Amino acid sequence: MPSPIARMKFEVVLLTHRKHLRAKAAAVCATPSDADDLVQETIARAMVGLERLRSHEPPVILTYLLRTMGNTFLDQIKRKRNEVLQGGLHAVEQEPESPEVTVEYWRRLDDEDLQAAERTLSERQRQAWSLRLEGKSYREIAEVMEIVPGAVGKLLFDARDKFREVCLERLTSKK
Repeated sequence: MPSPIARMKFEVVLLTHRKHLRAKAAAVCATPSDADDLVQETIARAMVGLERLRSHEPPVILTYLLRTMGNTFLDQIKRKRNEVLQGGLHAVEQEPESPEVTVEYWRRLDDEDLQAAERTLSERQRQAWSLRLEGKSYREIAEVMEIVPGAVGKLLFDARDKFREVCLERLTSKK
């Protein structure tokens, strides 16, 4: 059990990163309440791992928090997908005309679909995508990849576009 002082210090670090966590959560969640839930669960998981993080500096803790948030988000998606699958076909009211209309439609994707979409990305797109998921800014990605930030934006735009296209093809073939 961490000491009260260690816990307070860690809470101060969490408060300094909460705004950053909220922004990242808002970027991946469908609603503001989902983003708030994701941040809350991320912080709860981080508090459990407090002893391991106690001696680390704030940038290391932020990296840990972002990684924890990513894992928490994936856990939530898988849990929701499983709930829909267990509920059977009656759990999904009606398929939309366009798969882009609802988040529920996208939750039908399984791990194989996501891996297939990722395999279609070029090596550079995958590298930029991975760095962005780690919470790096366009400028930081540009430095790592030795390109200009505008090129990072183009790589990520193309990666999202290709990812969306492959996922839509796989979704429509599952009808």
